[in-house]
Amino acid sequence: MRVLEGSERLERNSRRLRRVFLILLVLTPVFSAFFWLGVADGDGYCLKHLPVAIKGELPTSSLILGFLVFMVPTAVVMYALFLITRLFGLYEKGKVFDLENVACFRALGWTIIACEIADF
Repeated sequence: MRVLEGSERLERNSRRLRRVFLILLVLTPVFSAFFWLGVADGDGYCLKHLPVAIKGELPTSSLILGFLVFMVPTAVVMYALFLITRLFGLYEKGKVFDLENVACFRALGWTIIACEIADF
C-alpha cells in the first residue's frame, strides 16, 4: 500500500469534503421546500414542528409566504455552505495559506454573525 504525502492527502480529503458540502448546498432548499409541502399535506407531522399551532387547512398563499420567510435564514446557511465549498476548493488546489483563504474565512465569520441575526 502506498503512503500518501501530506499534500496529496489534503487534496483528496478536501475534494471529498467539497463534494459533501456542495451536495448539502443543493439539498438545503430542496428539503426546505419538502418541509413546506409537508405542512400543506396536513398529515400532522410538520404541523407539530411549527412554532404556532395551526387549526384547519392553510391557504396556498400562506404556504408560499411561509416558505419565503423561511428561506431568509436558509439563504444565509446556503451562503455559508457555499463559502465552505469554496474554502475546500482552495485546499484542493493546494492553497492553504493564501489571501483567498483569509477572505473566505472573513466572509464565513460574518456569515455566522448574519446567521444569528437572520434566525429571528
